[in-house]
Amino acid sequence: MAGILFMGLLGGYIFVSILLVYGSVKVAQKAGRNPWIPGISVALFMYLLVFWDFIPVLVKHHNLCKEQGGYWIYKTPEEWFKENPDTIGKKWMNSKEFVPPEDVGGWSRTWLSDYIYSETRLDCNYAHAIRKYEYRMVDARTGEILARMVDFERGAGNPFLHADSITDYKLWLGMGDNQCDLVKKREFNLRITEIINKLCLIGGEK
Repeated sequence: MAGILFMGLLGGYIFVSILLVYGSVKVAQKAGRNPWIPGISVALFMYLLVFWDFIPVLVKHHNLCKEQGGYWIYKTPEEWFKENPDTIGKKWMNSKEFVPPEDVGGWSRTWLSDYIYSETRLDCNYAHAIRKYEYRMVDARTGEILARMVDFERGAGNPFLHADSITDYKLWLGMGDNQCDLVKKREFNLRITEIINKLCLIGGEK
């Protein structure tokens, strides 16, 4: 119902905009002036009044993905265990076990064992209508990052659940491919699940 109401309001705004453009053209024609100037001026004003941030958000999101976004696996479980043989035979948590996360400096940390933990962080206000999501797997003893992901999601929040500003009602900001690379992100998440399960499998051997 709320979605239908929103589409109705948007449709009404577009309809009113068309009427105003048409009216400005007719007034200019009756006055013997060039109708293109007032027509384009009114159309541009009505567009910028609501959609002013659409193109800037698209450009900003593209640049953030290109400059900062990415998916990296720096070390495999086999390589890590070769460097840390003393951790084999200890308790490890696989991807199906629920381990309550803890908040550490803005990161949501989940321990896979006493030696490796994973962390996630979501910045909902990283840029205008853009959220930044980070994931990393860390060697607790050295602080070395074993795997990492940085993704940016374009679009406002859900206005039907919670709205902080008028931007949350601009659903078109999240239209299309609103993440950096959804295919690679899915592949990375699958790979991380495999790594966690392999850490559990190898780490539990004796």
